Amino acid sequence: MSKCIFTVINDEWVDILNVFTEAWIRDKPKNVDYILYHDGTVDYATLNHKPDVFKEINPELLKHLNYILNNRDEKITIEGLKGFNLSIMAARIFALEELKTEYDYSLYLDADVIVRDLSSLLSLKPTASIAAVECEFSLEAIALIKHYMKIDLKARLRYAERHYYSPHGYINAGVMMFNNNKINYKLPFNISKLFIHCVSSLKFLDQDFINMLFAYDIEYLDRSYNFCCPPILYDSENKVIPYPKEIIDYYLEALDDSKVIHYIAGWRPWHPITCIKKADIFPFAKVVPHWLDVFKKTPSLRSFFVDKINQTSDYFK
Repeated sequence: MSKCIFTVINDEWVDILNVFTEAWIRDKPKNVDYILYHDGTVDYATLNHKPDVFKEINPELLKHLNYILNNRDEKITIEGLKGFNLSIMAARIFALEELKTEYDYSLYLDADVIVRDLSSLLSLKPTASIAAVECEFSLEAIALIKHYMKIDLKARLRYAERHYYSPHGYINAGVMMFNNNKINYKLPFNISKLFIHCVSSLKFLDQDFINMLFAYDIEYLDRSYNFCCPPILYDSENKVIPYPKEIIDYYLEALDDSKVIHYIAGWRPWHPITCIKKADIFPFAKVVPHWLDVFKKTPSLRSFFVDKINQTSDYFK
């Protein structure tokens, strides 16, 4: 069974990719390819480890997507789209189409993850088209929040729309194992063209598309395969709503056994000021040491990343 691991990067992610590769490259099986998709801006000389295969995203496709996104109906434009990394979105879709003919299984990993157990990930052989973890607010988490916090997230448009695309559980696209043979059989059409056709109506873009495409053919993995801190909730006055102990415990119970820690937006150690502001909401200090441990083993990172961590290292002890 041939397998590959793929991710995507542009210049702003180079240092993070070096952390990503050095964290697991020593144990990478010889028969597994590591494929890097990029948008043509990457300076290869800055990479400490050269992936087995480099593939450039078609610039015409990026240009076409950029045009669509810039001309979307104002009603469906979201704040998070500002500065959106188009190459990440494109690679998840276009690589999915290309890889399904080359490998039996392909593992996608975001560049903002720490892989703690690669063997466990590579041993996955989903019988469904895709294996992944529910999004940060899983159906179980939504039920717990309703019980302990008296907040009905399904009544909030953002989360209601997510579960419209994937009613059995909306997945996070940061860690995904694809059964390419199943996908090739089930989806013989051009995925990228379908995505371009649909993208103007999607709110969370490629993640929505993947959920919609595989809504009834997903193997749901334990949260330890894609551990994420919970998103921050705000009340009607835009004030942060604190989480009770029961909710915090729900998120932390998967941390000790986590195979992957995913530093999603808003909870990234290289944005320490943001994290400090949220440290009273969720015990982020429990997650940071895993990142710092990788830094200790990665001496060639650019100094400004190290400086950022050093500025707050005492705070997170």
